[in-house]
Amino acid sequence: MKILNGIFNLSPKEIEILAAFIDNYNKHKNTGLADSPFATSIKKAVAKQLEMENFNTLNPYILSLKNKRAIVKVEKGYHVHPILMPQGESEIVFTLL
Repeated sequence: MKILNGIFNLSPKEIEILAAFIDNYNKHKNTGLADSPFATSIKKAVAKQLEMENFNTLNPYILSLKNKRAIVKVEKGYHVHPILMPQGESEIVFTLL
């Protein structure tokens, strides 16, 4: 995600929050508890993970992510921009020789 940040210009906190949403959504998407990465159940899990007392504290960050086009509006809420969603491996390691 950091490599693609030049396109989206996210702050370190926005990257942290977006990564938490992606991680939590990937953990819960097959349980039927959340059909969107930004569903209330996911927001509550992210807030707990990031030690925020109120999950509504995430709303300004979600708005900022939307404004920066890191998340996009879909029929049932928002989804993470496709190029930011991990496909298979969630980490890429470069080895310099």
